[in-house]
Amino acid sequence: GGDVKLLLELCRDKNVVLVSDCGTPSFCDPGFQLVAACRKENIKVQSSLGASSLMGLISLSSERIEQFHFRGFIPAENVAREKEWQNLKKSKEAFVLMDTPYRLKKMMDECCLHLDDRKILVTLNLSQEDESVLEGPPSAVKSQLKHEKAEFMILVYARK
Repeated sequence: GGDVKLLLELCRDKNVVLVSDCGTPSFCDPGFQLVAACRKENIKVQSSLGASSLMGLISLSSERIEQFHFRGFIPAENVAREKEWQNLKKSKEAFVLMDTPYRLKKMMDECCLHLDDRKILVTLNLSQEDESVLEGPPSAVKSQLKHEKAEFMILVYARK
């Protein structure tokens, strides 16, 4: 509510640090409200990774994350990979995917094919100078990609 509007005003002009008392912003924490407001206003949001890029990804979420499944790397072999996509499509919960940098385009094509009804958050090259954070439907995220190859993680939001 009002606190978010006040913080948003500060975020327009200054570097603001969001710290949670006992946890990570956006993971079982209301920090997602400020992330969502900043993203809506095109204010850049970055995560200070610390020990875990996974929690860095979660802290960049504009939605409250209560739980998620860490799926990580899905099989590279085509038949096993397609079978895993069929399982993931059925999942209602939020889940996190990773893959090698050279599979970024393939993974985004697969997200468009299998997860067109979901919202995703994609981080590229976290903590590097060319860090990028993209959020929205898979096709919109894919159209904004500026990299052919990058270190990436994908948070697939829970089905609503």
